[in-house]
Amino acid sequence: RPEEMVAANLRRRRKPFTEAENNAAVARWAELRRENAPLRIVREGILVSAPLTHFDDVLTGLATGDWELLIKLVARVLAHLDDGSDQPGQGCSYELLFARILALGQSAAMEVTGPGPGMRDFKVRRVADRQSAALNE
Repeated sequence: RPEEMVAANLRRRRKPFTEAENNAAVARWAELRRENAPLRIVREGILVSAPLTHFDDVLTGLATGDWELLIKLVARVLAHLDDGSDQPGQGCSYELLFARILALGQSAAMEVTGPGPGMRDFKVRRVADRQSAALNE
C-alpha cells in the first residue's frame, strides 16, 4: 500500500540492481511465466508459484461451526494473513477469498448458503461441525 511504502521510507532504501541481479530477476520472472501458475506468493523473500487452492486451508481452518456472514470469514482471513501468523507478505484480495469460499462450498468442503451475489448475501460454516451436530441429534 502506498502509505506503508511512505511510512517505511522505502524510497530512501532503494538501490539500483547490478547487472547480475537484473539478469537473475529476469530469469526468475521468465521461470514464473513458464510455470503459469494462478497465484504467486512470497516464500523466504522469493516470489514463487502457488496453486489456486493455496489459501484453502486457512479458509477452512478459520471458519466456525456456526453460520456466519461470509464477509466475516473473509475479514478474519485477511487479518490473519496480514498479521504475520503465516508467512509474512501472504496477503491476497478479498475477491480471491470470496471465489475460493464459493468453490469450497461447491466441493462440499464448507457449507455455503444464500441468494448471492455479494459476500453479505451468503452465510458459511465449517462442514465438520455440521456432521458432528447431526451425530448429536
